[in-house]
Amino acid sequence: FGGRKRDMAAPSLTAGGCALLLSGKNESKVTLQVHSITPSKADRHKVSLSDGTHLATGFLASQLKGFIEGEGLKEHSVVDVTTWTAQTNPKTSAKLVMVTGAENHVAHTEAIGSPVPIDGPQPVASLTASAPPV
Repeated sequence: FGGRKRDMAAPSLTAGGCALLLSGKNESKVTLQVHSITPSKADRHKVSLSDGTHLATGFLASQLKGFIEGEGLKEHSVVDVTTWTAQTNPKTSAKLVMVTGAENHVAHTEAIGSPVPIDGPQPVASLTASAPPV
């Protein structure tokens, strides 16, 4: 895995990165921000990743455990996701991503943008902005 970098300016995230992850297409690396990260079972960590606009939920594969512990990956870190798979939860039909490769994490102290779940409700401002006049 790549080394840790520190940068006080807001790093650039991949526009549409969450949609790309959930499509399952591994075409290139995707730079995303860790919105939340919590330990789960079987040496995996549940993670919510942000592209600054949307959130994608899933898990970091067990082989990334050292990346989390050794590199200090945590909330608001920015990371290059290099390989992943997309899955559908059979119980809820929700789309999930399994991150199997990541590198070059950048420590960051705050959220970038105001992301919302990719399959959830859109912010009120975006709904009213496209509504026709009454």
